[in-house]
Amino acid sequence: MFYLLGIFIAYFSSFLILGKKRKMMADYLLALWFFIIGIHLTLFYLNFSENNITTPYLLGLEIPLPLIHGPMLYVYVLTLTQQNNRRYLRILHFIPPLVVYLILWDFYLLSTKDKILIYHNGGMRYQNIRENINILIYISGITYIILSIRSLKKIQRQYCKTVF
Repeated sequence: MFYLLGIFIAYFSSFLILGKKRKMMADYLLALWFFIIGIHLTLFYLNFSENNITTPYLLGLEIPLPLIHGPMLYVYVLTLTQQNNRRYLRILHFIPPLVVYLILWDFYLLSTKDKILIYHNGGMRYQNIRENINILIYISGITYIILSIRSLKKIQRQYCKTVF
């Protein structure tokens, strides 16, 4: 039940932000991030409730999604604080989730029957890959939290210099 509430809040927040007048780029990023969170929670809920059998073509799509949240936080903070240095390089932060999707490409090409069998057997031959992805998710999360905090502290120091 809580998952459904979280899913609703994520999508509702996304559309609420998009309905705002005079949006900044940071607003669009936040709306996109909430939408991604909604997708992530939806896929997680399907797996948790074991409804993934009814949608086996979606199996595995949730695995790289945690790697998107850290870069979204960091890019949002940079955009919100108007730290626009090398804006074109921000896309590089989203390469790890793309690489993970490519690593799992052979899984995505499996038949629905094989995907369901793999999920019900705890990942079978994908266990090592999944463990490495989990380590990457932890490293990514910690790294992007640190980068975001450093970015905010930098802005705070600049603001304090101009005010005092």
